[in-house]
Amino acid sequence: MYNESINLYLASLKLNKKESRSKIGLAKAYSKSGQKEKAEHAFEKASLEHPNNWRIVVDFGIYYFQEGAYDKALNKFTQL
Repeated sequence: MYNESINLYLASLKLNKKESRSKIGLAKAYSKSGQKEKAEHAFEKASLEHPNNWRIVVDFGIYYFQEGAYDKALNKFTQL
């Protein structure tokens, strides 16, 4: 299920590399499929490419919170 989503998000990003919603979706799909390193990397890359996008910051913070990385989550949430 998530592998199909991952493939669709990757295809979307091939068409438009700047699409922040696809980057968020890709990171979430990696997370849901248990690919934690890829999820964190995707969130990090998205946040570096779109530093003022509040949705990326919030979703990255939620990801860290769900992973039990509370200090990292707090750091993300205080960026807002």
